[in-house]
Amino acid sequence: MYLSFYITDVQNKLVFQYLLGATAPSFKHLWTRVQSACPQLLEDSGSDNYLDQAMVGKDLEVYKYFSVTNKLNYWCLASTSKSKGPLDCFSFLETIDCILLEYFDKDKLSIKKLVNNYDRISLIFNCCIEAGEPNVNDFLYVNKIKEAVPERSDLSKFISSTAHNLQQAVQLPQQRQQQLQQNQMSRGNISIAEDEEIVPWRTSKASKHENNELYVDLLESFHVVLEKKKSRLRLVNGDIRGAVDVRSYLNDNPLVSVRLNTMGNEIGIPSLHDCVEINDDGEFTPSNIKFIPPDGKFRLMEYSIDLNSQLQKSGIRMNSIGMISVHFQNGLGKDSDEFELSLNIESSKKVSQIEDLKLDLQFNIEDAGESDVAYKVKILRNTHGRFENSVTMGQGQWIFDKATPTGTIPVLRGCIEYESVQPNSTRNIDLHTVSLDYSYMGQSASGISVEAIDILSGLTIGRNTKLYKGAKYKTKTGDFQVRL
Repeated sequence: MYLSFYITDVQNKLVFQYLLGATAPSFKHLWTRVQSACPQLLEDSGSDNYLDQAMVGKDLEVYKYFSVTNKLNYWCLASTSKSKGPLDCFSFLETIDCILLEYFDKDKLSIKKLVNNYDRISLIFNCCIEAGEPNVNDFLYVNKIKEAVPERSDLSKFISSTAHNLQQAVQLPQQRQQQLQQNQMSRGNISIAEDEEIVPWRTSKASKHENNELYVDLLESFHVVLEKKKSRLRLVNGDIRGAVDVRSYLNDNPLVSVRLNTMGNEIGIPSLHDCVEINDDGEFTPSNIKFIPPDGKFRLMEYSIDLNSQLQKSGIRMNSIGMISVHFQNGLGKDSDEFELSLNIESSKKVSQIEDLKLDLQFNIEDAGESDVAYKVKILRNTHGRFENSVTMGQGQWIFDKATPTGTIPVLRGCIEYESVQPNSTRNIDLHTVSLDYSYMGQSASGISVEAIDILSGLTIGRNTKLYKGAKYKTKTGDFQVRL
């Protein structure tokens, strides 16, 4: 049973809290308990540590879910139950994160957005939770939440209308009040008949958009570990994780078809939104995805591509994963203490620039004379960006500008500079691991693309209403590492 929910920033400063009962503790009291009972939850969240849980008292557990998209921590205090596992709590917190994104129609939630909409977020939690448990009805569909928690403009109109009706009720005679109530009930019955929903995930009220719009975003992140063997790279482990997001602002109740070209990639068993139609035989074909879309932003599909099996199947080249290939050498220079790192950023007609490119460099040391050697990296040549030595010895970052043009070959050359030298000590310090972080717009890492977006039926386009549709692609790195 859930007792309370909290949202904090990455420094664990409170942004929002929802207490289900008078006995539920505030975040200040919970934080004091966490510090003493389970300090491991205080560690910084990251891509490798976005789920955590601990006992904070007898029959009490606290769960922490880190949203990589929003850079927020979601906390939940719950009583232990044999029928409820930790994955249920984590799944619910992840669902809440997605619901807030879809409700506000945002790609990322800001703290200011949450603070300014504290009342509406409280109402959203109230819709999603019933008697301390997730609401099993259709309230987890965003359109149902939007009907129960309207936009601020609609909410103000509702309040104004209610106040006006109350004023009329006070002023009108009793007989007139009864007649007015009968008329309202009659109109309400007609409205219910007119607003009968076609599907539970689409609002029962007829959508009225000035223009009919449908946009498809294909997002992919690739997670790769490559090992350098002589002059070649070998795939140790790798996968591509993809998602198809849709923004739909269509009138009526249209049937939509999105056709994907998978380029021969095996996408496994994808996770699909309830709106997706499945064939009678239970098979799903990504080449023709049919659905009646919810109104607004939603996630149509998530999929995963195992690069290990793809490599065995099609002989995929290592340099074709992403748009940047990495090459580095050690033991250069007359004293064999220099290294050189070069990147080959492929040219592309679809991608004009690489965004937020950053490399983390890790050096190893094999020392026969002493265990601790003080040194730092000295840069001899740098064609792009800047290099920063870390406060931790043996680490550094090569940081590029916000945008780096494609079709370039950045080069970084440096040497090891010792701060103290002991006689008769031999050292061998090499560049051992390079980790990349970047993103780009215009194409997917796997090559999957949207071939067509069609409105099959159910959409009437008026004389002054236009239809807009389109697709865009974004690729980013997850864990991308090249090592000796």
